[in-house]
Amino acid sequence: MFQTLVDANYETVNRNFMNNTFKILFLISHFTIPLLGQKEVEISDKTERYDSSRINIYRMYYSSGRLCYENYTDSIKKLRLEKYYNSNGSLKMEGDKNIENNYHVGIWKYYSKNGKIKKINFDSTSQISYYQAIQIAKIYGYQEPKIEITENVIKDNYYWKIEYWKEDYGDHSTGEYILIKRSDGKVTKPKNNHIVRYD
Repeated sequence: MFQTLVDANYETVNRNFMNNTFKILFLISHFTIPLLGQKEVEISDKTERYDSSRINIYRMYYSSGRLCYENYTDSIKKLRLEKYYNSNGSLKMEGDKNIENNYHVGIWKYYSKNGKIKKINFDSTSQISYYQAIQIAKIYGYQEPKIEITENVIKDNYYWKIEYWKEDYGDHSTGEYILIKRSDGKVTKPKNNHIVRYD
């Protein structure tokens, strides 16, 4: 189906650094909260990659051989369509991410086991945007260029994590962070809030 989009370049990659790193990130984002009583599933070492000048396709599999994850990256639009699958083969969630900063964009769909679909429109005005998050951070004294912003998923809620690097010691920096809930702008500042980054 995607043969028209991709060159004949096809490779199966086993146990290289990139795939293992991606696998760790995938497991963190896909299985953030373990479900009680649910059988653990193994991710296979088998991955597939199809590359063309515009579209790149990447797939991961469960050890059962079923598809676990796939993405379609469009280098022109700077978007990556991601699809996550349950171990039984059913679709768990899908949507686009911006490939430059890995943020959710547009409408994401979440499929429950009983067939219901939950949709979140990350471009909606009801969501706190990247730029609004920066303004909220300024209220707490977090000023550019000493901040870094990432998107985090905690207990099925999306947050902007704003890290503020206050002190630079040459080989490392120290700081603190706040979490801003994307759905309502509520700010959480942890009590034990000391972070270190080694350069």
